[in-house]
Amino acid sequence: MGKKQRTLSATLLSATFLMSLAPGAAQAADASAIYMNPQAGITKLWKTDPAKYGNPVSPEKCVKGKGCEQVFEKSVITWNSRNGVKALTGAERAQAFEKVGGIGTVGALEGDAWDNAFCGPSVTTFDGKTRHLVVVGGDKATIGSSIDLNSVEGKQWIKDRATSKKCFTSVVTPPAPGENNQIPTNIDWSKASHEWNGDRLTFRTDTTSYVVAADANLKPKAGATVYEVPLFAKTNIYWNNWERAYQNTAFDPVAALGMPVAQPAWQDKAYTQQFEGGTVTYNPATGEHSIHISLEGAKAYSKIIGQRLDIPADGYTGNLVPIGNHLYAEKGEAFAFIYDSQSGEFGVMDNRVYDEFLQNPSHFGTWDGTEVYGDGRGGPLYNGAVSLFTTADGKSAWAGGEKTQSVYYTVENADGTRVTEHIDREPVWIPTDPAKVDWSKAHYYELPGLPNEAGGALFYQDGPASSIIIKANADGTPKAGAAAYRSDWLGYFYPFDGRFTYNDFSAWSNPTPSGDTAPHAFLGVPLEDGKTVVENGVTYQIQKFEHGSIKWEVPVGDAAAKDAVVTLDAETQKIYDERLG
Repeated sequence: MGKKQRTLSATLLSATFLMSLAPGAAQAADASAIYMNPQAGITKLWKTDPAKYGNPVSPEKCVKGKGCEQVFEKSVITWNSRNGVKALTGAERAQAFEKVGGIGTVGALEGDAWDNAFCGPSVTTFDGKTRHLVVVGGDKATIGSSIDLNSVEGKQWIKDRATSKKCFTSVVTPPAPGENNQIPTNIDWSKASHEWNGDRLTFRTDTTSYVVAADANLKPKAGATVYEVPLFAKTNIYWNNWERAYQNTAFDPVAALGMPVAQPAWQDKAYTQQFEGGTVTYNPATGEHSIHISLEGAKAYSKIIGQRLDIPADGYTGNLVPIGNHLYAEKGEAFAFIYDSQSGEFGVMDNRVYDEFLQNPSHFGTWDGTEVYGDGRGGPLYNGAVSLFTTADGKSAWAGGEKTQSVYYTVENADGTRVTEHIDREPVWIPTDPAKVDWSKAHYYELPGLPNEAGGALFYQDGPASSIIIKANADGTPKAGAAAYRSDWLGYFYPFDGRFTYNDFSAWSNPTPSGDTAPHAFLGVPLEDGKTVVENGVTYQIQKFEHGSIKWEVPVGDAAAKDAVVTLDAETQKIYDERLG
C-alpha cells in the first residue's frame, strides 16, 4: 500500500478563492463571522495593525503549491514558503490583485506595490514556478492585468521596455465575472436531474450545465438564481458525486462544494467559480480542473462523512478546531475528521493515530490525506482509515491503528524497502476470573457441538487475545453446573472474524462460506483451560474440548498465526464424515 493509491479523488488539487469585490462589498461583510486562524502568519501580521489592513471580508484561502491569501477591507495579505507573509495595502489595489485571479493565478506577493516606471503601481508575485508582474493602479496600463516575467512575452517585454517606454501589451485582461455567462431563458426544468438531495435541479448539456435551487415540488425555487456550471456537463463525471453528496462514499471533494454562489469568472479558456463550500477552477478545453474546499465546506461535509465508515456514533458537529498552522480537526468516537486549509484536502484519521500525531506531529510528517478501506459492512475491523504522510526528508509514510490503543507507522524508502514502527500503547491486561464473567455481555453461538444438540456456547472475549467459554442453553444462558474455561486459541482469532476473513474462530462458531460446517464446529466447548507446551523450540497450545482437541502453534511477534490442528474423537469423526457424505 502506498499513498499513491488513496481513496481521495486524484484531482484533489487546489484553486484560489477568486473574489470580485464590488465597491461597498467590504462594508457589507460580517467580519465577526469570519474565522481567522490564530496560528497563521497572515493573522499575526493583521493583528499588528488592524486599522491599516481593515476587517477581513473573506476567510483565509490556500492553494497547494502557491500559498495562502486573505482579503481585507483595505488590503490583501498572502503567504508562501518562499516569500513569507506580505501585504498589498489599499482597497482598490487589493481589488485589482483579485481581479487578475489572486493567489490561484499569480501566486503570493513578493512585497507591497511600487511605482513601476513603465506600468505604474505594480506588484511582483511568485506562484511556485514563475514570477508575475501585476498592475494594480495608475493610468499607464490596464489595472488588473498581468504578465509572466519568465514567459516568451515577458522576456521580450523586459528586453524592449527601455526603448518602448511602455508597459506590456501581450496580456488578456480577464473579463468581469458573469461576462461570458449567457443563461438560457427557456430551460425545461422538468427534464432536469434532482437525484437524492431534492434541493437542487441540474439541467445538463454536452458542454455545460445549469443549476438552480429547488422547492418541495422539484421546481425552481421562486427568485432563485440560475448558475451555469460547465464542470457538470454530460461529458464529465463530477456531477454524480456532487448531486449525491449525502450518499457519497468516496471522500470526493466535489461532494463538499454545496451550491454555486457565483457565475464562472473566465480568464482566457479557463474559469474560477465559487461555491458554498469551496472553489473550482476548470478548463473545458483540456479537462484540467482543481477543487479547493473551504473551511466552511469541510465543516458542512464533516457532518455526513461518518456514513462512509458506518460510524454514525461519531456524530461530527462541524466544530473543527485548529491543531496546527493549517490543520483543523474534530475528534469523534472512533475517527477524527481532518481538514487542511492549505491543500483543501479532508478525510478522517483513526483516533489512535490522531492522539499520537497530536503529541508528536514532526515525527509523522505532513498529513497528505486518507486512504479508506471497507464499504461500511463487516464492522470496524473491515472499515477503517490509513493516514498518509510525507516525512521531513520527502519519503512516503502511512499510519494506522492496531490492537486496542496502539499505532503502526510505516516509512517507504526510495529503494522501495519499508520500515515499520509499532507504537505500543496497550494497557496492562488483567485476566477476568472465569467464575465472575457477566454472561449477559457474552455472545451466544448455536453451532459448536454435535448436530441436533440442544444449545451451544457463550463466548466472552477477555483481553486482546483470550476468551472464556461456557456451555449454554438454547436461550443463551449458561447451562446449570457448567464450568467456564479459557481459550487463547479462539480469543486470538476472534477479532479477525468477519465478512472477508474465515479463520479458526469462524469455523468453530459459524458455517463455512459454502454453508457447510468445519470440523472445528463439532468440537463443542472447552473442558479445560489451554495448556502451553514447547516442542523443538516451538511453543504450542493444546486444549481438550467436548468432542476432540486442538494443537495450535502460538504466533511470535508480528508473525502470521497458523491454523490449529483439529482432532475429533473417534465417534465424533464418524459423525462428521457421515455429514460430509
